[in-house]
Amino acid sequence: MKPKTVLVLILVLSIGCDSALEDRLPIAPAQPERASHADFDPDRCGALEGRIAWTGERPKIDPLLVSRFTTGKPLVVDQYPHPNAPNISGSNGLGSALVSLKGIDLARSKPMAPKSVRVELDEAGIMIVDADQRKRAVWLPIGSDVTLVNRIQGIGGIRVRGAAFFGQMFPEFGGTSTRALNQPGWVHFTSASGQYWASADLYVSEHGYVALTDETGQFRMEQVPDGEYDLIAWHPNWHVIAHELDPETGVRARQSYGAPAEIRTRVRITAGDVTSVKLAFSASDFPPTR
Repeated sequence: MKPKTVLVLILVLSIGCDSALEDRLPIAPAQPERASHADFDPDRCGALEGRIAWTGERPKIDPLLVSRFTTGKPLVVDQYPHPNAPNISGSNGLGSALVSLKGIDLARSKPMAPKSVRVELDEAGIMIVDADQRKRAVWLPIGSDVTLVNRIQGIGGIRVRGAAFFGQMFPEFGGTSTRALNQPGWVHFTSASGQYWASADLYVSEHGYVALTDETGQFRMEQVPDGEYDLIAWHPNWHVIAHELDPETGVRARQSYGAPAEIRTRVRITAGDVTSVKLAFSASDFPPTR
């Protein structure tokens, strides 16, 4: 037998053995994917309420002094509030902390409708406008949309990273652009036009068990399926960990903050009952470097 014939025979036998082996391997039957909300049962739900507090010494966070050059004018220094400073009430409640449940069975989750919000860039920074309220952070159901708006007199730009990844420049005041948010996760907004301190966040969720604490740190979630879940509280970090300078002017052009702080606990939801929980952040949860 010629060498080429032997080689072909070996390949045929090898392929045949692999096919026979695959035939003997157990193949798991395909599991039909249950649609979101298909098994939602309000009679098997409870409520979750709680409070996010601040414990220990309150951080001293000064307003940002922003230096900038304008054409034909001397250096201008403006003062703006820090976008990531914690909002601590007189009773130590932490406002604008985002709270979410992890481990939700989407088939058992309650139905929710998409929403629309605006993300506005102005000279002071970036804010998210939700139902006529200006916020540093919000959450939206997946499939919602966001409209970017330029409130700067001149060219403005917004940089978007995370679960959405793009940039949008506006040649003039009042320019808008609308984008759909079809991926779950965090979406981070910064400026692409000189407002280097600007920072805002949006959380896109596949379920409706997310909340933003009010000015006293309180939150509440309704119609939560019974079961055990991780409760996660989130807040942005105010520490500046890196910055870049404009090579022409020496003025700061971009800066980065430390990783957001997260604390979590385990909660059990019982049908027909209200579960209460308390969590607290402290300055140690926000290290100056990460």
